[in-house]
Amino acid sequence: MNQTEREAAKHEALEQQKQEKESEKGRLELLVRKIDRSLGCLSKEQRDLLTKHYFERKSWRAIGMEMYLTEEWACEKGRRALKDVAFTMFGDKALTPKEREQMLFI
Repeated sequence: MNQTEREAAKHEALEQQKQEKESEKGRLELLVRKIDRSLGCLSKEQRDLLTKHYFERKSWRAIGMEMYLTEEWACEKGRRALKDVAFTMFGDKALTPKEREQMLFI
């Protein structure tokens, strides 16, 4: 391979990497929009619970104290809010088989 061919191959490889990065960026932007929409469907209390725990990295105990809840209740409400987010993002794929079965009777 001569110098010109090596440069052309290098340019092609860089273009391929650029396209892959742009594709990945698009997938991540779509995921961020889905998460944002899912969080937007929650009540303020649910959003606060998830934001404090997962983004501010606070413990359920600290969150409970701030929000006048027990640690256990803050954790349970956070679990339910996270389940709501998962359901909004992924539909019934986010449910356990038992939960799917129960939804058939609703």
